[in-house]
Amino acid sequence: MNIKNKLAAVLTALACTASIMAVMPVIAGAEEFIDGALTYVSVDEDSDGVYDYAKVRGLNNSATEIEILPEVNGLPVKSIATNAFKGYSELTSVIIPDSITTIGDYAFAMCGSLTNITLPDSITSIGSRAFENCGNLADIIIPESVTHIASGAFSTCVNLTSIVIPESITRIETCTFSYCTNLESIEIPESVVSIGSGAFKETQWLIYKMIDNPLVIVNDILIDGKACEGDVIIPDGVKSIGEWAFSYCD
Repeated sequence: MNIKNKLAAVLTALACTASIMAVMPVIAGAEEFIDGALTYVSVDEDSDGVYDYAKVRGLNNSATEIEILPEVNGLPVKSIATNAFKGYSELTSVIIPDSITTIGDYAFAMCGSLTNITLPDSITSIGSRAFENCGNLADIIIPESVTHIASGAFSTCVNLTSIVIPESITRIETCTFSYCTNLESIEIPESVVSIGSGAFKETQWLIYKMIDNPLVIVNDILIDGKACEGDVIIPDGVKSIGEWAFSYCD
């Protein structure tokens, strides 16, 4: 190829590049935004070059109170990231805006001081082990908007005393409430068709300690974890009860 042809090829390539750049979408907003103890990261969900929403994660693990913004840089904050606040041992309360739809895996795991959290009606999914080992969380209301609670979501919440499962839930996943040693009542709606393995499992250590852990399930039917007095009535819609679901109910 002579010099003239080489120059023509280069000019053609540059023209093509310019043409492609002209039609490429412009990235909206900043990729990362820091606000106090929080970091917001823009997400391009469909890989089209335009950010669709932002997710939030922690920045300062000594934070005691957190308020999540509903919007940053023109983007709705829709997700609490995986491991977002895991191990934030001093965190006592969190304010979640109604822009949030997803709580990621382990998002609040091991937040031992967390006592106050309200889930807005926008939440549709709670990730695996999201609140695992939140030892001071005494109660939590799951809104009707939630359609999926992943495995172990509330495992080892030892001070959780009661919980109401909304009719939007059809399955209680594996180990969802395992080792919730002070759980006194739980309402399971007729919409639930499957209870996963170890959903209410206790440890053998608790049996040795002779801790009485009664559960009230559907229509005030009592399951006494130590003595198993009373009847257990499973709703008509249930199709499957997994391994160890009621293990150690002697």
